[in-house]
Amino acid sequence: MKSKSNILYVIALMFLVLTSCSKGNYVNNLPRNTVGLLAVNGQKLVGAYSPFNVLLTPFVNEDKTQMKGIDLTKDIFIYETSDGMFGVCAPIADDYDFHDFISRLSNIGGVSEIKSDGDTHYCFYKKQWAITYNDYCMLVMGPVMENEAERNKIVKRMISQMDDEEETSCQGTELWQHLNESDAPVRFVARASALPEQIVSTCTFGAPVGTDPDDVLIEAAMTYKDGTLYMDGTTCSSNKHILQSLQKSISMYRPISIDWEKAIDEKALSTIFINAKGQDLIGTINNNKTLSSLLMSTGAYDQIAASNGNIAITIRPRGNNIIESGVTADVKVLRNTNKKNKERLVAIFNTESLLQNFTINLFSSLNKIKRVVFIIDD
Repeated sequence: MKSKSNILYVIALMFLVLTSCSKGNYVNNLPRNTVGLLAVNGQKLVGAYSPFNVLLTPFVNEDKTQMKGIDLTKDIFIYETSDGMFGVCAPIADDYDFHDFISRLSNIGGVSEIKSDGDTHYCFYKKQWAITYNDYCMLVMGPVMENEAERNKIVKRMISQMDDEEETSCQGTELWQHLNESDAPVRFVARASALPEQIVSTCTFGAPVGTDPDDVLIEAAMTYKDGTLYMDGTTCSSNKHILQSLQKSISMYRPISIDWEKAIDEKALSTIFINAKGQDLIGTINNNKTLSSLLMSTGAYDQIAASNGNIAITIRPRGNNIIESGVTADVKVLRNTNKKNKERLVAIFNTESLLQNFTINLFSSLNKIKRVVFIIDD
């Protein structure tokens, strides 16, 4: 009888140890106030078509399952919060290996001295990014101020975020639901308000006049090739009036019948390619405050009204500095080449020119990406 009770005691003890040492769910640490979210299958970061491949490959193990303790078999998230903070949330597979890596960076001056708060370690990378991590998750957030009080404030916020509570994470939010409607290895969803104004005006093309960018979601599956990030996606909204307007606009676009890649203006900030009846487009353009104001005094409305086919609406800088000189826009009617495409709308953004005046943005760390192409197709 005593022997039996000892066995039960050992089993109970083992159960207690195993449950107390179980790792939490790293996804629970994604901030609830996230407004832009990019999910990347970790192994795609070190694939042939990743802009990070050359940089990261030296740190990856042979079977490409880990990168200095970071789990590459799961999604790694890049996010933006409503108060303008940017961050990374990644799963930890080997906390000893990761801590050793950070310690080595600290020894050579890459990061600040590593400190601890309970089970969570924290440090700063190049005085701009705060890093917190435990045995199952790493969070990076920034940019941070050099002011010590502000730095302590962001660290405290991050440690609090790593409480492993699903209720305080972005899970269950509209953004999270839309992100997980796709199983693409690289997928993106953001409120239009999270993006620079020029991108917002292009991606909300077709929304009713006066639409709040917070009410429009931009979502896409993403691929990268030769300096171009392709976003195959759509725009949507939980507001039925806005959604109906967006869907109505898309329904009037016909498949583009030109080789739009050959028609790209390399010096333009952004270009929209559409194939539609010009008279149908007038109302859509009038609802877009930015585009309508740019085209109002150019005679472009007459060109559009008389067209019935492929057109390109292009936004260009007036000078070297967008903020100081502003932008201008023009319209070109393009001859039909009978090229068969699936694309109904193509929006192209020159990231080098468009984002040069932003110190940080959703694409700033992807410095090999020269162009972003947003596509709505059949």
